[in-house]
Amino acid sequence: MFYLLLLVSSAHFFQIFSECFIGIDAEVEYFEKYTSLPIIFFVSVIIAPMLETLIFQWLVYKIFRSLNINKLIYMYFTSALLFGMIHTYNIFTIMDAIVAGLIFIHYFHINNKESSNGYMHVTLLHAAFNFYAFCLDDLNLFQF
Repeated sequence: MFYLLLLVSSAHFFQIFSECFIGIDAEVEYFEKYTSLPIIFFVSVIIAPMLETLIFQWLVYKIFRSLNINKLIYMYFTSALLFGMIHTYNIFTIMDAIVAGLIFIHYFHINNKESSNGYMHVTLLHAAFNFYAFCLDDLNLFQF
C-alpha cells in the first residue's frame, strides 16, 4: 500500500507541475481518441505492467546480477531511466516515470531478495497503479 501511495503522490505532483508549466495541453492521451474502453483497460492494466516489469525490472536485474555488478545504484538508475525513456509524452511524464521506475525496481529488489516473487509483486503494484490512472483518466473520457 505504501508503494502505491508513493506512485499516486508522485503522479499527482508531476501532473500539477505539468499543468503549471505546460498548461491545459499537459493532459497526455495514451490511446487514440476512439479506442474502446475494454481495450484501454486490457492494454494499460494487464499487458503493460506484465511487459514493462519483465523488461525494465526483471531483465535489468538479471543482467546486472549476471555481470556481477553489485552496485544497486547503477541497477536502480539504469532501470528507472530506461522506464522513463519509454514514457516520452512530455518532460514531466518522463520525470514521473523515472520516479515510478525507481519505486518499481526498489520494490522488485526487496521482494526478489525476500521471496523470489519480485516479478509478481511489481506487476501487481504496476497494475494497481495503472488501474487507478484508468479510473481517474480513462473512465472520465466516456460520458455514461
